[in-house]
Amino acid sequence: MATHTAVRSAELVTVSRSRLNKFAIRVWRNSNAAMGWLPLSIVGLPATLLGIKKINEAQRRLAAYGSGAPVVAGGRGWFSALLYNLCGLPLGALAVFTWLLAVPNTVRCVLLYGLTDGGSADTAWGGPTLAGAWVVHAILALALVPVYLALFAGLGWLQRALATRLLGRGGSAHVIGAAGVVSLGAAVFFVAFLHQL
Repeated sequence: MATHTAVRSAELVTVSRSRLNKFAIRVWRNSNAAMGWLPLSIVGLPATLLGIKKINEAQRRLAAYGSGAPVVAGGRGWFSALLYNLCGLPLGALAVFTWLLAVPNTVRCVLLYGLTDGGSADTAWGGPTLAGAWVVHAILALALVPVYLALFAGLGWLQRALATRLLGRGGSAHVIGAAGVVSLGAAVFFVAFLHQL
C-alpha cells in the first residue's frame, strides 16, 4: 500500500512538472512573439499598402510560434492585413513597453535596490532601514512577475487569434473588438504613465 502511494505521488509530481514546463515554454514563446509584433507591424503597414504579401507569411509564422499551433493561410484581402497591422501597433507597443518596464524594474528591486536607491530609506516602504526597504521592494517586484507573465500570455493569445481571423482562415470576429478594447486600454495606460513622469 505504501509503495502504491509513493508511486502515485511520483506520477503526480511528474505530471505537475510536465504541465509547468509546458506553461513556461508557452509563456516564453508568447513573450518572444509579442516582442516581435511591433516591428513586424511597423514594417507590415507600408508592405501591405504596396501589396507585398511576404510580410503576412512572417506575421502568421510569428503568431504560430507564440501559440505553438499553425495559422493556416487564408484568402483574405489587403484590408484584413492592414487591419492586423493597425491592431498590431498599439498591442505590440504594449508588449515592448511592458517588457521594458518589467525586466529592469524587477532586476533593480530584487538585486540592486540597495545600490541604486540614493535617497533615505526613512520614508520608503519597509523603511526606516535599507534592508527592510529592500525586502519590501523585492517582494513587490516578484509579486508582479505573474502579472507580467499573464499579460504576455494574453497578448500572445490575442496575436494568434487576430492572425487567424485577419490573415488566416476562420476565427471569431469578436477578437477584433477585443483587440480594440485592449488597444484603448493600452492608450489610456500610456497617457497615464506619461503624465506621472
